[in-house]
Amino acid sequence: MNLQLILVKQYLTPIANGCNLAQSTQNIVVADVPNPVFTPAASLGDPNLPDPAITNATIALAPGETGQVIIRANVGNSVDMQN
Repeated sequence: MNLQLILVKQYLTPIANGCNLAQSTQNIVVADVPNPVFTPAASLGDPNLPDPAITNATIALAPGETGQVIIRANVGNSVDMQN
């Protein structure tokens, strides 16, 4: 099974909706990691942020900002889909 990790940062952009000011959400891909390596939950207290490896994906969010963490799986057969 192949995995893909995608980190997306969301920005609100002002737009015109008729005569009213509205906001539109813009999604910006921050990282796209093929075959990511996941850290055991017990090791999450030490993220080793200076590690520049592509598999050490991070997303920086200021207060009020939003982001998405997307994990995709390419499953080859129906038995793997059930597990």
